[in-house]
Amino acid sequence: MGFLMNKVIFKEIDYEVALKLIEFSSYKKIGETIYINGSSYTLDFISRNSCEFFKSRGISIYFLTKRSVVRISDHWARTNHHPKSNKLNCGLISGKTWVLNDKSPKTISINKFSCGKYPFVVKAGIAGLSKINLDCEHWRN
Repeated sequence: MGFLMNKVIFKEIDYEVALKLIEFSSYKKIGETIYINGSSYTLDFISRNSCEFFKSRGISIYFLTKRSVVRISDHWARTNHHPKSNKLNCGLISGKTWVLNDKSPKTISINKFSCGKYPFVVKAGIAGLSKINLDCEHWRN
């Protein structure tokens, strides 16, 4: 089944919440839930990739919360505060246009998931499943 390309706009989440989610993240904890400020976040998926030939790598961490998805990633189609970044303003990502409507230029460095010499620099956002499911089958039930 083909999909029409949708632009999904993620709203930036609180920096401290993002830090706690990153700290909780581990391949061993997929399916487990963390509670922060009365909300539950279930670690759903971690995507880490690297290509030595192209000297590139990437990380995306996904949590389910209520009827939304939190995405913590070093690749966004567009952000508001990083116009010169090839990763935080990279255009289409595997055919998806997932945009972060960030209010702050602040980023988070991750030194886990075998990231090599340099940390992953990520931003975190949240979007509703009803919008994401128009563009992605992963969370459809």
